[in-house]
Amino acid sequence: MRTRLITLAVITAFVVGGLAGCSQQTATGDSQTSSIETPKIYDAELAGEYRQLSSTGYDYLDEGELDSAVATFTRQAELIPEGKWGQYNVACAYGRTGNTDKAIEWLTKAVDGGHDDPRQIESDPDLSSLHDDPRFDALVARARENMERNEAAFANGLPHYDNPPQEFASEEELQAWQQEQENKLRASRAVWHNSQFVAAQMDYTARVLAAKRALNADNPEYEPGLERVRAIARIKSVYQPWGPFADGVIKEVNAYLSNDPSPAGKDEANYWAGVAAFCKHRPESAMDANWASTETAARGYFNKVGSESDYAGAANAWLLHCDLIAAGKNKDEVMPKVRTFGSEFADDSRAMGIAGVLFQEDMVEAKWPIPIEAVDIDDKPVSLDQYEGKVLLVDFWATWCGPCRVELPHIIEAYETYNDDGFDILSISLDYGERTTTEQYKEWIADKGMDEWRHIYDKKSWESPLVDAYMVRGIPNPVLIGPDGSLAAIGDDLRGENLIKTIQRVLEEQGV
Repeated sequence: MRTRLITLAVITAFVVGGLAGCSQQTATGDSQTSSIETPKIYDAELAGEYRQLSSTGYDYLDEGELDSAVATFTRQAELIPEGKWGQYNVACAYGRTGNTDKAIEWLTKAVDGGHDDPRQIESDPDLSSLHDDPRFDALVARARENMERNEAAFANGLPHYDNPPQEFASEEELQAWQQEQENKLRASRAVWHNSQFVAAQMDYTARVLAAKRALNADNPEYEPGLERVRAIARIKSVYQPWGPFADGVIKEVNAYLSNDPSPAGKDEANYWAGVAAFCKHRPESAMDANWASTETAARGYFNKVGSESDYAGAANAWLLHCDLIAAGKNKDEVMPKVRTFGSEFADDSRAMGIAGVLFQEDMVEAKWPIPIEAVDIDDKPVSLDQYEGKVLLVDFWATWCGPCRVELPHIIEAYETYNDDGFDILSISLDYGERTTTEQYKEWIADKGMDEWRHIYDKKSWESPLVDAYMVRGIPNPVLIGPDGSLAAIGDDLRGENLIKTIQRVLEEQGV
């Protein structure tokens, strides 16, 4: 499956088998009517073939073989016509190569087929050549209509099942059943549209909760309402707007809070309500039309979280995020609060995780300098001191990361253009050790012309100490360091065509 931003915050819950339509029947005969329509479950082998065609097609496209890429994506579209990726991928292939009419033609087919991710269409670099075409905005609007129509039912919260899908004698037996179902059905996500995946998660989650409720019937400390809040709130990623789904989360919160919750449970429920309130529209600027109402609602919930709560640090992270948005480009007055937050909650993994997602760049700036002490793929020591006097691009990436591959031509061009002028690169790989050996990694970078600079590959992927130190939550994650060791740039200023411009500016400003 083609992905545009690879993040650590990937949610992996999947629907149980044999579910279709709006009126569902459990194995124990319990009937439950739900407005959520669960998606079709695909044979694992078929879905795997579908997913592999995406990977193969983009390999062809990365190598400049447009005809082979289009042929591969077309086969994908024919294999599962209702799937999310085939027609969309053909549009991306033509868009990357500048064939606007063909790209619009296939993007239209994708939207007609149910593509419901307008943000992806707008942000996809392969479709950037379409932005000036008047037909493009209309397609984005239609994708948004698909999304709004498909997600409307999510406002009702999770389905409720009186009985579990089958009888479970123990938590271990339930876990074994969950693993069995997930192993069988994991591949379906490669085919589903976004709303289908969420619908599948919601229904699956409700069935698991029914089983847990039955297993904990005699446990006085088990709070079914709080479990529902936790479960639904973790279905969607905070990287994206939640829309009506946020109303479903708040509905579950209100139901729980109306039934004499425990003090700790009340704090946690208010925290998740705050997340939902913010993520309903997820404004990124104080100029956003939804900013005022979003800020008021989110702060109202987060301020209810007690200072001694396990969620106090995470709530403070969200409140600080609101402060940073309100400040806009004038962050000088807020940065001391970022530093204080980083010091106060340094050992709070939940708080640090949220901060990394919401304002990683500000955290890196507040923590700077952040040392690098490691060994490269040739087992030679690496430290930032070795690059003193140079402008250095530290690039967190992985060979499996689609967006990272998109950036490679710009990175290679920057190296070839400015290396003689005092520019260098240090790549830090998040590849998985069990999938990619050091020798395979070396072969891959040599084939792509990336072996001119040094690479760190500790095979720890997201668990790498450097990932934690730099609070990396998504890749590619570029950081530019000045010749004096200062933080020169981070994030979007180092992506795409901006990379060359930023490097040139820093070289000129610092007289390298």
